[in-house]
Amino acid sequence: MGGKTKRHQQAIYLDLDKAALLDRLSERTRVPKQEYLREAVDMLLQRYKLLKSKRKP
Repeated sequence: MGGKTKRHQQAIYLDLDKAALLDRLSERTRVPKQEYLREAVDMLLQRYKLLKSKRKP
């Protein structure tokens, strides 16, 4: 990764069952939970047209 990315730490609270499912998904796919949460926030912001869609090459 090039350069430093500024990030804001944000605490979230999940229902226990959803947290457990996220844990299982992360373990199964070896993708960090933080990456999934960032992706979810991006999708939400795109839905409400606050963030432009990222185009895939």
